Amino acid sequence: LDDAPVGSLTDDRLAAVLRAKVDAALNLHEATRDLDLAWFVLYSSVAGVLGSAGQAAYAAGNAFLDALARQRRHAGLPATSIAWGHWDATEAGGMTATLTAVDIARLARTGLAPMSVSQGLNLCDTALNHPHPTVIAAHFDRTALRTASRSGELPNALQSLIRTSTHHKPAATAANVTNPRTLTTRLAHLPEPQRRAALLDLVRDHIATVLGHGDHNAVDVQRGFLDLGFDSLTAVELRNRLQHATGLRLPSTLIYDHPSPSDLAGHLHSELRPPQEQEAAVEPGIRELEDLEAALAGLSAPHDGPTGHRTRLANRLQALLWRVQGDTTPPEGPADVPLEAADDDQMFDLIDQELGLR
Repeated sequence: LDDAPVGSLTDDRLAAVLRAKVDAALNLHEATRDLDLAWFVLYSSVAGVLGSAGQAAYAAGNAFLDALARQRRHAGLPATSIAWGHWDATEAGGMTATLTAVDIARLARTGLAPMSVSQGLNLCDTALNHPHPTVIAAHFDRTALRTASRSGELPNALQSLIRTSTHHKPAATAANVTNPRTLTTRLAHLPEPQRRAALLDLVRDHIATVLGHGDHNAVDVQRGFLDLGFDSLTAVELRNRLQHATGLRLPSTLIYDHPSPSDLAGHLHSELRPPQEQEAAVEPGIRELEDLEAALAGLSAPHDGPTGHRTRLANRLQALLWRVQGDTTPPEGPADVPLEAADDDQMFDLIDQELGLR
């Protein structure tokens, strides 16, 4: 195992994980190809079937085992690949013993429950006598599956395991609203202080869920996310949950841009302000632009002059336009300012543009 988001995987890290699965299985396949085997059993994982946050390399290795089992069966050779769920660490130890409380809570939210040793052995016997070359041996919690289904987090492959009721509608609170339109409508009818409080509750509830806390009161809203126990995987999970709940397009760097629950709730409050408040906030800016437009009318000189004021003004206006449009990508190439004539402000503008900071 070498858990990491896909973006941080390197060739070496990927190879180290695949070696234990892919190389070992291929060597065993080649070494026994001509033997009269009764069984050829591969231990795979549900990660290769359902995916697992931060385990792209591990999932790929296990998917290979499943594919090898199917290929062997197609060639008339014995093969069974068992995609295991996780075992109870207190009984079985093994890989499950390395899971943190946050990892176990994440698995529980997907509907995967730990198996006892007796359950695992019984499932192994069943799998070995199953006609299909690839089988899943796991313990699923149907209550957790239903909860995941209502929040939109249940993989499609597991939808058939539950029956959803169209009559069950949980109370619409900040904690469980997952429909962005419902959330926006609810917030629009709240005074600003209550709106801020509702969004803070929303953030705390999702933080508590991601970190495996039973109560959102365990979340200190002024404490930094890293101090609360977040890592790159839980950061992305929180982003995904809040994105689903609010309908906003949020960056994967969310907890680094807004480093405490209080800061993050404040950001969501700004993004989810009712339209009338947004218009009221823009109105003073429009009046300022009208004054600026009148002032610009007096700049009739067709060239910059030795101080470069017109170029500097144009650069500042362009930067403001990018912000208003929400565009973080500057136009191609830096502003047309000769480097030898640029002052300090212009040089910083050029650097910001080249680095994509404006």
